[in-house]
Amino acid sequence: MALVLMKRLTAVLPAEERRNVLRRLSRLGCVELERASPELLASSVVLRKTEEESDAADIKAKLVTALEEIKRQAPQKTPFFAARPTVTEQQLFDEAALDKAVKAAEQIEKLIAEAENALAQAANNEAKIAALNPWKPMEQPLDYEGSENTAFVMGVIPSAVEIDPLIAELTEQTPAAHFELIASDNEQHYVTLLAHKQQYQTALSLLRSKGFAAASFKGSANTPEEETELLTAERKQLLQKAEEARAKIAEYSPMRQDIAAAIDAYTQKALQDSLLSSAARTEKTVLLTGWVPQDAEKPVAELLEQLGCGYELRDPEEGEEPPTAYRNNKFTDPFLAVTDMYGTAAYGSVIDPNPLMSFFYFVFFGFIMADAMYGLLMFFGCWFYLKKKRPAGTMQRMIKLFMYCGVSTFVAGVLTGGWFADLATAVSGGKFVIPALWFEPLADPMKMLIFSLGLGAVQIVIGMGLSAWRSIKQGQLMDAVLDVGSWYIVFIGIGLFALGVPVGGYLMGLGLLLLLLTGGRKNKGLGKITGGLGKIYNITGFLSDLLSYSRIMALGLSGAVVGQVVNKIATMATGIPGVILFIAVFIFGHIFNLAIGLLGAYVHTSRLQYIEFFGRFFEGGGRQFKPLENNTKYVEIIKED
Repeated sequence: MALVLMKRLTAVLPAEERRNVLRRLSRLGCVELERASPELLASSVVLRKTEEESDAADIKAKLVTALEEIKRQAPQKTPFFAARPTVTEQQLFDEAALDKAVKAAEQIEKLIAEAENALAQAANNEAKIAALNPWKPMEQPLDYEGSENTAFVMGVIPSAVEIDPLIAELTEQTPAAHFELIASDNEQHYVTLLAHKQQYQTALSLLRSKGFAAASFKGSANTPEEETELLTAERKQLLQKAEEARAKIAEYSPMRQDIAAAIDAYTQKALQDSLLSSAARTEKTVLLTGWVPQDAEKPVAELLEQLGCGYELRDPEEGEEPPTAYRNNKFTDPFLAVTDMYGTAAYGSVIDPNPLMSFFYFVFFGFIMADAMYGLLMFFGCWFYLKKKRPAGTMQRMIKLFMYCGVSTFVAGVLTGGWFADLATAVSGGKFVIPALWFEPLADPMKMLIFSLGLGAVQIVIGMGLSAWRSIKQGQLMDAVLDVGSWYIVFIGIGLFALGVPVGGYLMGLGLLLLLLTGGRKNKGLGKITGGLGKIYNITGFLSDLLSYSRIMALGLSGAVVGQVVNKIATMATGIPGVILFIAVFIFGHIFNLAIGLLGAYVHTSRLQYIEFFGRFFEGGGRQFKPLENNTKYVEIIKED
């Protein structure tokens, strides 16, 4: 596998063909387009930017609102494994179907507004009813203000004011005034004042000194009781109106899939608007720039020629930053999800990290899980999900990754004797044992530790080799020989010395001497010596990295122990209670162990790649290649014959 070489694309499109060109490029899915740079626009008196006004974004928003409202008013259970419906590109962008969906969304928008207005008015009525409730005992009309010689006012006084002393004071100062308490609550008294006009202001001033505030219910000739009944009846009608509007929205339920497909279509149209609004153009042409993988150069060129576009495809120039794309096969492609979480390799990086990383990830994951039955559950569960749900993008990669790792988990389980841990032994009372084809980690943990460290040593050595290869390809042969080759001599010497071969000690000494003499070669003065000592000190880093791989053994043993504990508890009882206990503990116990094991295997295997492997050769700082393509949420586009 290798990183993909990129070609710089510059294309001039006829303005009337601009949307057709973008749609056809989306179908190819191999062209990344850019926004016109300010420098390009500033350097030309002809080129400019013009906003596309297809209203696609606004229409999409209406469709999304309509679909969400249909889901609220007509809930529909969707099977967990239900796949997205399949449509052709022609069906997705069919104008008649889109027009029908948009008109439905517009009607739903009106019904939503109708329901919301009715509910708002009903809420307003409810507030009025609540405000009128204390006044219901009052017999005067709400708009009553008095007679020719009298004035009438309604209002409230704080509940702390004592009514009887207030009435006595009013009677003394304004004998031609009538004060009445209508109702009281914890906060205030609801009162009325009817007074002769000559004494009205005096009585009102006295009330105001006690905290009186007038209450106005103008606009109604009804009594509070009559007005409450009227508002209650009107509120009921408004709620009924809102319910009828919701029911009409629910009637659009059969169109939910058409509206969902229209959302996908207008998502693409909105993307086209964004791209075209950011493109440089003249009155009759549109200028597009971007990147095309070298192996897609021919189909892109053929398409542009077919549509009457002028174009140039050239190699990147100095100062340009092409995006990074990987060329993966079916096995390595799912593991790209792991690499993407770490970062994107710089364009021009010598090494594609995915092929070797995917192999080690596959093996490490399997021996951390190390249970044949767990592996089968992982493989067939993921396979079934892929077949029925048909996910796309990162989700598809992750499900495939776990499916492939199910294979390695199965193989590791067969080699180490893990079949739901020791289920057969626990159920048979030790009479039946499924033997390991290689060794049992719990019975021989040292062998598991040596195997784990051996895998780690292989990955570390390969990582160093990749670092040396990168240096050679970049013309730094001496760095490869002295910085990596010297360590190889040390490691070979250590291995031979451990095997009792005398020459091993000499090789180890030679390697350390080379590191001491050449490790500080790029430094000046005393740094030439201290640099060499620093290189030798790095052996502690290698030991630390190597010990990190012991987590393969630790996690593998912990999963096996938990599995055995689950089996032991499940087989503790006999008879009917024993069967019930076995089923409950077996199902929930192994589901828990599988879930925890998957989480641990994913996290720690990724960590080993990121720190112990990628850290030796990975050149980051790149940006992902993001081609223009039909990314859909609700439907799956299939190729037309």
